[in-house]
Amino acid sequence: MINHVLTVRGRKASVTPRTLVQGTVGQDTLTLDLDSEWNGLNVTVTFVAATTEVTPVLNANVCEIPHEVLVDSGEVDVFVLGTRDGKAMRHASLAHKMVVKKSNMSDGSTTADPSISAYRQAYDDAVKATEAANSAAGAAGSAAVEMATLNKRYAAQIEQQATAFSTDQIQRANDFSTAQTQRANDFSTAQTQRASDFDSAMQGYENAFNEAEGERTAAETKRDEAEKKRGKAEEKRAQDSKTRLEELAQAKTNAETATGEANTARDEAKKAAKTATDAATSVDKSTAACNAATEAAKAVLPLGLCIANGRICQRIKKEVTND
Repeated sequence: MINHVLTVRGRKASVTPRTLVQGTVGQDTLTLDLDSEWNGLNVTVTFVAATTEVTPVLNANVCEIPHEVLVDSGEVDVFVLGTRDGKAMRHASLAHKMVVKKSNMSDGSTTADPSISAYRQAYDDAVKATEAANSAAGAAGSAAVEMATLNKRYAAQIEQQATAFSTDQIQRANDFSTAQTQRANDFSTAQTQRASDFDSAMQGYENAFNEAEGERTAAETKRDEAEKKRGKAEEKRAQDSKTRLEELAQAKTNAETATGEANTARDEAKKAAKTATDAATSVDKSTAACNAATEAAKAVLPLGLCIANGRICQRIKKEVTND
C-alpha cells in the first residue's frame, strides 16, 4: 500500500509521491494535509482523469485513490473543495498533476467494483438499514414492524441527507467549474498581458537595433573618410621623403664638388704662396746685391755715378718685384 500526501499551503497544492501505476486496484491511498484555513469546512476531494471523474469518500482526510482513474496512463488532476452551508469557501488544485505510468501487466481493463462516492455510500447505508429492518420485522413480529418503521424513517432521513449531499455535490461542482473558469480567464488575461509586454519589448529591441545600425553606418563612413585621409597623408609623407632624399643627394653632390674645388684652390694657393716666397727670396737677394754694389760704388765712383747706379738698382728691384 502506497500513501500519497496532498499538502495544501496558502491555497497551493502539491502531492508526494506523484507517480501512480496503471491498472492497480486498492494499492494507493491519499492523505490530505491541510492548513488552518480549512478548519471547520466540509472537505471533498475529486480525481479527474482524461475520461472519468470520481469523488471518493473521505475518512479522517484519507481516501483510497479510485481505480477508475488508473485505467489509462497519463495525468490525473486532484481538486480539493471546502464548503460551509453549501457554499464553496476554499478550493485548491495541483500545480503539478499526478502521473499514471504505463504498466506492461495491464491491458487497460479492470474487474473491480466501481468506487463508492460519498452520496452513494449514504444511500447504500440507508438501503442496508431498510433491509435489516424488514428482516427483523419478519422474524420478530410487531416489534420488528415497529423497528422497521423506525428504520424506514431513518432510511428516509438518510435518503434525504443523500439527496441534500448530492445537491451539495452539484453545487460544489458548479463552484468548482466557476473557479476553474475564473482561473482560465485570469490565465488568458495574464497571457494577453505577457503577449503585449513581449510585443513592446520586441518593438524596443527593433528600435534599439535600428539606432545601433545607424550609428554603425555612420562610424563606417567616418572610418572610410579617416582611411582616405590616412592614405593621402601616407602619399604626401612618401613624396616628402623622396624629395628630402633627392635634396640630400644633391647637397652631398654639391658638398663633394665644393670640397674638390676647395682642395684645388688650396693646392693652387700653396703653389702661389711658394712662388711668392721664392720671388720674395729672389728680391731680397737682388736688393742686397744692389745695396752692396752701391756701397762699393760710393767708395770708388763719383757721386753722380753712384746716384745713377742707385737708380739702376731701383729699376732692377722694381722689375723683380713688379712694384
